[in-house]
Amino acid sequence: MSNAHWLILAVPKWYFTSLTEPFAGRLLTVVPAIGSLCLLVGLMIGAIRPNWRLTIFVLPFMLTEALAAVAGFYRGEDGAFANYASNATLLVSAVVSIFGIYICKNARIAASLLCVFSVTYCLFGVFVADMSFSNDWL
Repeated sequence: MSNAHWLILAVPKWYFTSLTEPFAGRLLTVVPAIGSLCLLVGLMIGAIRPNWRLTIFVLPFMLTEALAAVAGFYRGEDGAFANYASNATLLVSAVVSIFGIYICKNARIAASLLCVFSVTYCLFGVFVADMSFSNDWL
């Protein structure tokens, strides 16, 4: 159970530390750095012109955190469940993010930026979850 708690906190920490060294791990840190910048700009635009529909972008974040919890709980138990969980999380996050752009008609720029963040965060979360499921860390 402590692995689940640890991984829930580790995924956002590792994701957002890519801002300090965006080229340290090549694409592994460039993609989260771009996503983090999109989050910051998207939140600023969303604060200037508020739209309650932008809250839909919390769902992909929460889904990725749920995957991190499951991956931490089942650390080292690689199998078909791990692949299905990771793929389903990525698919649902992408669909919800794209749907978020669709429903935010008056805030498309902020929604697009938050969509980039959501997808990159989910990609990073799936990568970390796959490492946890296989217990093979970089």
